[in-house]
Amino acid sequence: MNADPVRKADIKIAPNEALYLYALHPSDVAVGSTEGLSGGPVRSLVCTSRVHAVVDVVPRSAWAGENGEENLKSLAWVAPRATLHEEIVEAVMETGPSYPARFATLFSSARRLTDVVDREEDTLLSFFEQVRDADEWSVKLLLDREAATSHLAGGDDEPETGTAYLQQKKRRKDARDEVEAWLDEEAGTIADALLPHSRDAVMLPARDRPDDPREVSAHLAFLVPDAHAETFFDALQASNQRLDGTGLQVECKGPWPPYSFRPSISDA
Repeated sequence: MNADPVRKADIKIAPNEALYLYALHPSDVAVGSTEGLSGGPVRSLVCTSRVHAVVDVVPRSAWAGENGEENLKSLAWVAPRATLHEEIVEAVMETGPSYPARFATLFSSARRLTDVVDREEDTLLSFFEQVRDADEWSVKLLLDREAATSHLAGGDDEPETGTAYLQQKKRRKDARDEVEAWLDEEAGTIADALLPHSRDAVMLPARDRPDDPREVSAHLAFLVPDAHAETFFDALQASNQRLDGTGLQVECKGPWPPYSFRPSISDA
């Protein structure tokens, strides 16, 4: 069963309510009916003749104002709602190209949203074509700095003489100084290996993970066409095989909605 498209006049929003946006999609993409954050079914709002929006009507006080700020600071409150938001975004993505909205994207009225979409329609249609039949994949370079230093120094064999010990100590010092330049070179080599199998790539902030002693030395997102997925993963595997024993590993996770490639939509 598909969600029947509705016009902005059909969506009644009371003063204590807000319009919640999950995603935008081409009008020729049929979106399945599913339960949203309001507890009722999400709706497909006709914004223009070529772009629809997957929306819901939610209590304004739960998401905005003093009470909303407190809710959004609470992991217990946010977690189940963010999970449902992502499930709906991914369900839309499975039906065709879509523009995924960030969690807690609200509009005061359906008119406000349709005005934004109307103004940005050409940008959105270009984006839909860019992401059609493609997925976002997250690629991180994970660095064990000590292992990388040892690799660049030529290993950790026990020196048999004092002279050998001093030479090894100098090599390790030099190697520590060389790690960053080596990382930059390897990141470029890996990106060059993956880019031919992608439509686009962007650099993302690299943040270390509290549950992993390795450093996240680089974080990239690749937009990979379905037709090139196999060769993309072959290139990833080849990179990891080449880097085996160096202290550097390439990690890939996904597929994700194409958040990293979305154009900026004014007023959203």
